[in-house]
Amino acid sequence: MRPWLRASMCAAILLSGGLRVAAAPQTPASVVVTGEVRRPGAIDWTPQMTVAQAIAAAGGLTERASDNLSVTRHTATQAVSRSVQRDFVLQPADQLQVSRRGTASDGVGRSEKPR
Repeated sequence: MRPWLRASMCAAILLSGGLRVAAAPQTPASVVVTGEVRRPGAIDWTPQMTVAQAIAAAGGLTERASDNLSVTRHTATQAVSRSVQRDFVLQPADQLQVSRRGTASDGVGRSEKPR
């Protein structure tokens, strides 16, 4: 049977009242913001939400935040992480990670002493 025909038959059954389907409760779409923000966690996603808007919704950056921002996006088969800028547009279920600025104890930015 052709898929469009099968879909039409299902719609006709639903419209005739032959099948009852319980609707799942609506939950707002969200984005998870982690790392160096003041209130890490899930925030409500809005259409065309940018990384900058998500950071603001999470209370802004901490004083330890770096400019390194990455987003992990889950698809049906994989999760892909990439570095992004503040104007990057987020999708529901994205995970935004704000990295910590390097410190001397991390070995980042430490210079070798001459011997």
